[in-house]
Amino acid sequence: MIPKFVADVMLGSLSRWLRLFGFDTLYSNTYSDTELLRISRQEGRILLTKDRQLSKSKLLMDVLFIHSEKLEDQLKEVMLYLKIRGFEIPKQTLRCPLCNGEMVTLNKEEISLSDVPEYVAFNNEIFYQCRECKKVYWHGSHAKKIEEMRKRILTGMN
Repeated sequence: MIPKFVADVMLGSLSRWLRLFGFDTLYSNTYSDTELLRISRQEGRILLTKDRQLSKSKLLMDVLFIHSEKLEDQLKEVMLYLKIRGFEIPKQTLRCPLCNGEMVTLNKEEISLSDVPEYVAFNNEIFYQCRECKKVYWHGSHAKKIEEMRKRILTGMN
C-alpha cells in the first residue's frame, strides 16, 4: 500500500518534495489542528507535523513527528518511517508539487503553447499537466536535481 499524507503548516517544503517523489500529500497553510486531525482520520492519511503536542493527540491513528529542520533530513525521516512500517514507495507517479493533483503526460501538440516559454516549446516534446490546476511542467534543469535528491535519499534506504 502506498501511503498518503497530510502535513501541518510548518512542512510546506517537505509537502512539495513528497509530491515530487510521487506521494499524495495534502497541505495548506490554513489547516487548523482540528482540520489536520479530521483529514488524517477520515482519509487514512499519515499526519506529518513539527508540533510535538499535536503529534501526541490520542485522536490520531498514524502520525510522524518530524525532528529535523533540514529538508533532506526530513525526507529521510519520512522514508525511514515508511520502510519501518512496510509501506511502498511510489515508482514513477507524477503529482503536481503545487496542488497535489494528478499529472497527465502530453505531447507538444496537446498543450497550449502560450502555457510555456517559447524556448521550452522549441526544446521539448513531452509535457506534464496537472489535472486540477492545469499548470504545465516539462523536464528542465530542475528535473535532474529532483532525481538526484530522490536517488540520494532512496539509495540510503535499501
